[in-house]
Amino acid sequence: MKIPICHFCAKSKILCPICQDKLSKGEISQADIEVSEILIELEEKYPHIRDITLVKAVKPNSNTILALY
Repeated sequence: MKIPICHFCAKSKILCPICQDKLSKGEISQADIEVSEILIELEEKYPHIRDITLVKAVKPNSNTILALY
């Protein structure tokens, strides 16, 4: 699975300096991080989602919109 943050950060839920820098520069959003963490957890239960790429996650209101490839 390809996600905007590294797999270590998604599993540990703590951003490494590289991913923190991406967040600070606006290259990724908090929604990208939250969805990445959820997808990594789901990947263990549903291995068929390993081929998914999370391009972008957006939370315009109480909903979350995912751009997946």
